[in-house]
Amino acid sequence: MTNLPYLEQLAGLGKPMIVSTGMGSLEEVSRAVEAIRATAGVPLALLHCVSAYPAPEEEMNLGVIATLRLTFGVPVGLSDHTRGRTAAVMGVALGMEILEKHLTLDRNMEGPDHAASADPEEFAELVRDVRKAEAMIGSGEKRIAPSETNTQQAVQRTLLYAAALAAGHQVAETDFEALRCGLPGLRPEAASHLAGRMLRQPVDRGEVVSESHFE
Repeated sequence: MTNLPYLEQLAGLGKPMIVSTGMGSLEEVSRAVEAIRATAGVPLALLHCVSAYPAPEEEMNLGVIATLRLTFGVPVGLSDHTRGRTAAVMGVALGMEILEKHLTLDRNMEGPDHAASADPEEFAELVRDVRKAEAMIGSGEKRIAPSETNTQQAVQRTLLYAAALAAGHQVAETDFEALRCGLPGLRPEAASHLAGRMLRQPVDRGEVVSESHFE
């Protein structure tokens, strides 16, 4: 990343670039991005990385994913050299768009990378977990989930009369109660708006409150 002439030469090829930021400070990342952009307007992505094999979990500093995205306005991913799948799944929650993970057939093989790599079975599990995490993140729009509909109908409280009341009665908030009855009707907050109004008809205890009951 600090070999700026090399980065400029690569940018001159006009191809998209994915630049790992391992062993670099934010200032060094900034210089690399500036050198690439000054050479060519190629698509650029950055990978947060801790270049240790394996990388200690307490040093991963995954919040850097958001820092790089906000600072440089480019897609950001994770070059993950930790053991296991936790960092990759957390990366999804933090906005990771690219994931690099080493793959080995045998972690006991000689060489610096094998101990931090995933074997084929672990790699398949990692992919499944990342896809699950992506699905769980969703759109970020707060709304009622389809799976909540039945629960909502069962537990949502409806405004009922707490006692039998005669026509002409001026209701108070204490004339109402909010119960889980499974019946459609007004929500509990309607009690404060109805207080002080006159009933145009008699009502029974436990009857669902309706706007049509009032003058």
